[in-house]
Amino acid sequence: MLCWSHNLSSPAVSALALLVFTAGCSSLVHSPSLTARPGKEGPTLVHVEPDRNTVQAAAQLVPELPQEGPEPGLPDPLPMDEAVRIAVERNPELLAARAEVEAALQRIPQVSSLPDPQLTINAFLEEIQTAAGQQELVLSLTQRFPWFEKLVEQGNAEAARAAALAARYVDTRLQVEQQTKTLYLDLFFYDRSVEALRSLERLIASQLIPDVREKVRQNQVGLETLYEAEVALEDLRNRIVLLQESREGAEARLLAVLNLPANRSITTVKQLPDYEVPELQEALAQAVESHPLVRAARYVVDLWQHRIRVADLGYVPDLTLGTQWSAISSSGISPVANGRDAVAVTIGVNLPIYTERIEAARIETRAEAVRAARLVTSAEQTVTANLTAAYARLRAARDQRERIEDDILPRLRESIDLARVAYRVNRIDFEQYIQLWRQLIDQEVRYYRELANEHRAVADVYRWLGR
Repeated sequence: MLCWSHNLSSPAVSALALLVFTAGCSSLVHSPSLTARPGKEGPTLVHVEPDRNTVQAAAQLVPELPQEGPEPGLPDPLPMDEAVRIAVERNPELLAARAEVEAALQRIPQVSSLPDPQLTINAFLEEIQTAAGQQELVLSLTQRFPWFEKLVEQGNAEAARAAALAARYVDTRLQVEQQTKTLYLDLFFYDRSVEALRSLERLIASQLIPDVREKVRQNQVGLETLYEAEVALEDLRNRIVLLQESREGAEARLLAVLNLPANRSITTVKQLPDYEVPELQEALAQAVESHPLVRAARYVVDLWQHRIRVADLGYVPDLTLGTQWSAISSSGISPVANGRDAVAVTIGVNLPIYTERIEAARIETRAEAVRAARLVTSAEQTVTANLTAAYARLRAARDQRERIEDDILPRLRESIDLARVAYRVNRIDFEQYIQLWRQLIDQEVRYYRELANEHRAVADVYRWLGR
């Protein structure tokens, strides 16, 4: 620590020197608009500006935090897109992810700021006798100045971390949207299946049962045939009850995702919206390039590159500047005591001699950078595998739905119409007739299951496509 001192005749001049030094500390480093506690008045933090592009990348990925509002009213019926909008605004997991990004952004000015200056006051219980008089009080002010690049790189590292969290927030939003659509499609499947089975219930009650009763009245079949027809009708009604029970659980899960009370009710639309998806190869190229999961992994690589630079700068000493004022009284045992105060300027640096600690930090950051680079490859493979699987499920469900809609159901309905006439004239027996009705019941439910599976696969495609 170097020290230069000079005697001043006025305490006011000494105090002025302290003020000039303090102001100088504030002007040595650029001071941007970020403050320590947003929303509260206070001094602007003195810090080095990090990479503005990285900070903006993080800030733009996440919208402003919304104010907590009243529970929204649910339209009847509730469209799937509206359910997704409510989930994005109210889902607690997503709101927590937003707050995490906001907190990470506030780390940037903290790590890129100068440390607080140190003010020290020494009051002597037993004054020190000097030639100028008794030394009564020593007031010193010091400020440590880290090597400016350390502050820059620390800020850049936190900016990259915030950007990674922002990208993960977008991925979380995609997960919430996918989950909302999946649960909504569960409700859609139950609603449309129950609706179709109730229609078949009315047809069986108005066609099959009367036909069998007429046969019993004419002594062409026994009562056991009528009982079998009635049992088939009861089985259909039990199937409807089971679907309704399953619907209650799916509705409760969807309300939880929407962060709405469990006593609310949801009615689904009767027809799902159309969709468009790009070709698989085009989708894979888009996803690998811009999916938030991949972007987050790349930002983590940037984070560790900046931390490598910070670790390498561990060998660069920091500068400490200070000033000291000593209050001297005019009284004392010295015959030449004049009471002139003493002012000193101090300059010091730390000595980075503990190289084992510095080298360990350099090795650690490089190992973490290698790990982060491997995780980028892992993220790209995860996105590619899941997107490819989603396209396969979409093709399979769409093919099954089209085959049932265009071929199986029309043929079954036509077969039942013909079988009813044939049953009345004894050309087929009851087992053949009732079997057609059972097949129609199964295929009606299967149609809506495949339709829901098709749109679930579309939701999976959008989730892994990153939109």
